[in-house]
Amino acid sequence: MIRDKEQNLAVLWGNSVLRFGDRECLRFTRDGEWSRLTYRDTDARVRDFALGLLALGFTTVDSLALLSENRAEWAIADLATLSAGGITVPIYATNTPEQIGHILKDVASRFLVVSNHYQLEKILSSKEIARGVEHIVIADPIPDLTDKDPRVRSFADVEALGKGFEQPSELDRRGDRLTPEHVATIIYTSGTTGAAKGAALTHGNLLSNIRAARQMFQINASDLSLSVLPLSHSLERTAGHFAMLSAGAAIAYAESIKNLEIDLQGGSPDDPDRGAARFRKLQARIRRAAAAKGMAGEHVFEWALDAGGQTAAYRLRGKRPPAYLELQESLADRLVSRRIRDNLGGRIRFMVSGGAPLARETAAFFVALGVPVYEGYGLTGNEPGHFRQRAGRGPARNGGPADRRRRGPHRRGRGNSRARAEHHEGLSQSARGNSAGSSTRDGSKPATSAPSTATATSPSPTAKRTSSLRPAERTSRRSRSKRCCRWSRASRRRAFLATGARTSPR
Repeated sequence: MIRDKEQNLAVLWGNSVLRFGDRECLRFTRDGEWSRLTYRDTDARVRDFALGLLALGFTTVDSLALLSENRAEWAIADLATLSAGGITVPIYATNTPEQIGHILKDVASRFLVVSNHYQLEKILSSKEIARGVEHIVIADPIPDLTDKDPRVRSFADVEALGKGFEQPSELDRRGDRLTPEHVATIIYTSGTTGAAKGAALTHGNLLSNIRAARQMFQINASDLSLSVLPLSHSLERTAGHFAMLSAGAAIAYAESIKNLEIDLQGGSPDDPDRGAARFRKLQARIRRAAAAKGMAGEHVFEWALDAGGQTAAYRLRGKRPPAYLELQESLADRLVSRRIRDNLGGRIRFMVSGGAPLARETAAFFVALGVPVYEGYGLTGNEPGHFRQRAGRGPARNGGPADRRRRGPHRRGRGNSRARAEHHEGLSQSARGNSAGSSTRDGSKPATSAPSTATATSPSPTAKRTSSLRPAERTSRRSRSKRCCRWSRASRRRAFLATGARTSPR
């Protein structure tokens, strides 16, 4: 039975299975061909893997570390861990053995899932890396390596254990006991300022971001998302994983970054999640294809970009373009833009960039071709994900004050935000006090000491000359204007966003 109140991610997944059971859920390549799993098929594998974990002794205080590239087994293991009441600890597939060992030691995980031979070699290269790990599950079965370490077993073996588990109802009981305050995942930051640090995010944290992402992008069951950004990243995890599954959309996993254009054509996605570097590479590839058609073809391509860019600029400001621009844009779309979109699958509604800043010129390039681009960034320690439209000056997107207020309480980061807000407010008050004492109504400078008997010093020649040129009132107004510029609207907005206030600053 579908539950009205989705208090945790296990319930959210169960509702999606009941609503969209026969619809496509996951799409992946196997032996060069696309394979598909429906929501009901995926749930069967999720339950088998979760029950297999229970058979191996997985408890509600356990965590499962995921060292894998984006693939169907990543999603299955994640949903199975959450359904079993545990905590998922994603690890970037590009991490070094030393970084992996630090995370496994810090989180004290007894269960580890790796994707392939390469990732397993990292774990087995040193006994210190996975000293506390009791069970290592590999998605790709490799017999010669499973014989080297008794802890290693295949993904299929764990699913087989689940099929024979004698208490399948235990899984449902664990899911029912989860509350929004229970920790769902611990995401370790990149560690650019030292060793990686874990941020604990609750079920309520992720659910609030999932609802915001669905509302912003209007995700529905007919959508298909191409997953490219690492699922270890909080942005892809919420917007490209859970938000899609909660809406009944399908997720296609890219085979490789080198074959991204082929994946776009084969998957025909509506909203691919991609990184800034991949946008630049795709932009360069499109420009090379235009240049290959000769000077005339390149001129037509540049004209189409200019027409699309001017039209998009009007629409992003909420204005209707002039009639002549609309006519040019329609012709440019028929001759150039539509053909490019067809080569990218033909169904793209929007694209999301993440992982690094996206250049404004690159975003404007795709917007001019009729493909809206949103730049997403994951604030792992505070809020899992935000979005903004990078090209043009359009209306505020998921990243403005109204959207931030919709998110639920976050386990980590709120204290730091409040401290920063108090810091900004203290600096602002200090600056206002110093600026207020910089000049008086007649242009003189007051004494710096605070006794009540303090007397003002004589005005400087510069102050007299200023007073003789302008009235004293105008000098005072200029002083206030300088203070306003110094502590600008941007500074007050940062303090406002950090405090989570519900009214915009004036």
